[in-house]
Amino acid sequence: MSFTEEHIEYLDQHRGHYDTLVTAGYMKNLDEPVKRRMQEIYWEAVGSTRFTLWCNDCVADMVRQLYTQLPVDETKAPDVTPLTLVAQVVDHGGRGHSRRKRR
Repeated sequence: MSFTEEHIEYLDQHRGHYDTLVTAGYMKNLDEPVKRRMQEIYWEAVGSTRFTLWCNDCVADMVRQLYTQLPVDETKAPDVTPLTLVAQVVDHGGRGHSRRKRR
């Protein structure tokens, strides 16, 4: 079993969920049709492991496994990593991105 171009294209469209999971440790706004399609892709490309779609930890495991199983040349690193987030806070003195002067 392997990923088809259609699988890769669909997963690329929804890569933001994986990137958020990797960088922030959670996912949000992953709706039911996307979960079901990801489960179908998993069955077709990786194997027949059952993931319970109402279990958030199970869905997160499925998403992690899907994106880590993609062929190496098709995977893309997330734009933001936890280390770059820390570096941004340090660069701004812990004040975020606000340029407003304090009184």
